[in-house]
Amino acid sequence: MTDNETTEPAEIKTLKIEEEFRICPACGYDRGFHTSLVNMSPGRGNHLKTTREVFRVILICPNCGARFDIGWKIPVGDVPGVSVGGPAVVSVHPGPVQIHLPEE
Repeated sequence: MTDNETTEPAEIKTLKIEEEFRICPACGYDRGFHTSLVNMSPGRGNHLKTTREVFRVILICPNCGARFDIGWKIPVGDVPGVSVGGPAVVSVHPGPVQIHLPEE
């Protein structure tokens, strides 16, 4: 394949995580995953009830290209009631988004 050719992305498979998800179940690659974001905001063919943009976090095997959805969803944009004057760390995991502000 040349640099100008593209391939269709692999189908996204939904997985439940038991303890750790580091090894690709499709090919055995054991050094983790790349990520991509899929917009799932209202008006994009889903029934999400929010006024904010929300994305599914998809894990992609860098070796074989297999794609996995483990249930992560992240909102993008301002978080109500939070003012960030400097860098902040956002934890992405199943459940609510947690924001850790740097200590001053």
